[in-house]
Amino acid sequence: MGGRLEQIGLSPSQLEVLDVLQQQEGIPLRQLRDALCCVGSNVTALVDRMERDGLVERRRDPQDRRITRLFVGPAGREKLELLGNPARCCPETLEVLTPEQRQQLVGLLRRLIDGLGCSQPERCCSSGKGE
Repeated sequence: MGGRLEQIGLSPSQLEVLDVLQQQEGIPLRQLRDALCCVGSNVTALVDRMERDGLVERRRDPQDRRITRLFVGPAGREKLELLGNPARCCPETLEVLTPEQRQQLVGLLRRLIDGLGCSQPERCCSSGKGE
């Protein structure tokens, strides 16, 4: 996957941001930080660079102008389209699993993601990511 990202000009961190925004378009910057389990200044700097490159867009919340919401930008949509479905790009990764095991994996990953919540990054991100 790393080689594929390099080909289309995305870093793993940028892909992570685009993936979150694709699933929760319009989330506030604070929620993105929680979803990525990162320090706020790191996320702000990353989003600044991505906005400059057209990968994301910042928009003020019309009901509360203090809130900045994030959206996938035109360049971000292009990159995601070029990337396609990661499982399709690297089918050999999942070939070791039976179809039943793949279904079970998807279910387990969904439960894990739902359980993380990431409202307290220090608890859900012991890997040191973003510190």
